[in-house]
Amino acid sequence: MQPVLAEAKAKESNPREALLTLLRINPSLKNTENEEAYNRALINAMCAIRVEDAKSFLDPLDPTQLDLLMKAIYCGFKPISKPSPSGPPEVIPQKADQCLQLLKWHAVVLEKAGVGSIVRSIAEKTPFPPSYVPPEDEFDDDV
Repeated sequence: MQPVLAEAKAKESNPREALLTLLRINPSLKNTENEEAYNRALINAMCAIRVEDAKSFLDPLDPTQLDLLMKAIYCGFKPISKPSPSGPPEVIPQKADQCLQLLKWHAVVLEKAGVGSIVRSIAEKTPFPPSYVPPEDEFDDDV
């Protein structure tokens, strides 16, 4: 993952190329340690590309790449948690201009990829908490 992030950083002056570099990654290489850096790189590249140019950019992408974009978009909306020495962590909302740009990208990716992309993005990002115990036979099969 680190070589891909380094290559994308080297291409920052051309955000389209940087974004394409990031989208060529094998999703199995992602893990929790580097996923935040990967999503941040995707968000930075998307915010550097005009949304009017996004439609032509998305045309050659496959469904997996569109899902990676959608996941990054949702990560871009998440507030930043900053540790505080005197108590609970401070929650800082994302910048309004970044959120506006990501909302525009969301509309374009949704148009291209469909609602399934949203479902896959949310379903993958929200696993059950470790303490979750599924209810036993909530529904009776003998009906």
